[in-house]
Amino acid sequence: MKKSLLLLILSSLTAYPCFAATEISLSVSGEEEVVRSVERPLLILVTVSDRSQANQRMRAAQDERLLSAYKATAEYAELSPEERSKVEAQYTSAAPDPGPALGAPGQDLASLVRFKAMTDKGEAVELRVRPLKGSSAVKGPYRPGISGMAAMHFGIEATDLAAYADKDLRIEASTEPGLRSNTLSLRLVRADGKLTDDQARALLREQGTYHVLDRDWDAVERVASELVTRYPRSADGWTLKGDALLGRGDRAAARAAYIQAVELAQQSLPQDDKKGPAEAPMYLIRKINELSD
Repeated sequence: MKKSLLLLILSSLTAYPCFAATEISLSVSGEEEVVRSVERPLLILVTVSDRSQANQRMRAAQDERLLSAYKATAEYAELSPEERSKVEAQYTSAAPDPGPALGAPGQDLASLVRFKAMTDKGEAVELRVRPLKGSSAVKGPYRPGISGMAAMHFGIEATDLAAYADKDLRIEASTEPGLRSNTLSLRLVRADGKLTDDQARALLREQGTYHVLDRDWDAVERVASELVTRYPRSADGWTLKGDALLGRGDRAAARAAYIQAVELAQQSLPQDDKKGPAEAPMYLIRKINELSD
């Protein structure tokens, strides 16, 4: 076998590691170990995915690119028909196994997720975890190997967290058939005014996101007003104001709020003298463009 063909095959065989099959995972703000105030609701992201199938798709795409590049070489042109067939067979991937389906036709995948909570001492805890109204509605039958990753947002109200202040909790999720998540480690504390400005603003921003995902526009407006009052130079409050106004159908006022958020964001981001003003977050730019129609 010629040297470049050998390198081509070896690069494909080592390009991607092996991953586990269908899995479910929990996180809060992208973390699996978090400290949160009992005075704010808790936003939990649940994802269901099949990284092994994603790995197969990536490898198939890589194989196709490598084979296409090799076919353009003079070396490939010198191969016999039999050698070409062997090379192409090496890079022909079988269709991924879609795996078992989750959910009945039309059933929300979120309804299949079950949560289990306990203290660090193993004592069972009753927490009311519910899917937020605006979370992505993934319907069954859902096959991670075909449909890709499903992301769902769940929430726990502050009133439900209050009883567990100053406690360490462990939360897990599961679905049928037999999927079990990682463990989310949660430390619940009473803020009591001891938070730094950055911590307090981050919690308010997260609370606003929680209410946006739950389509509670009155609550979004309250959080936005608090942010604007306490942090007038921050874009967060005006972004949430825009979200609340858009949720209520006031497109013109929402666009004006997003423009105000862009101006504040550009003032707060570092500026490069050679490149001009800092770029505004793309989320805001997309919203303004959508509302310009």
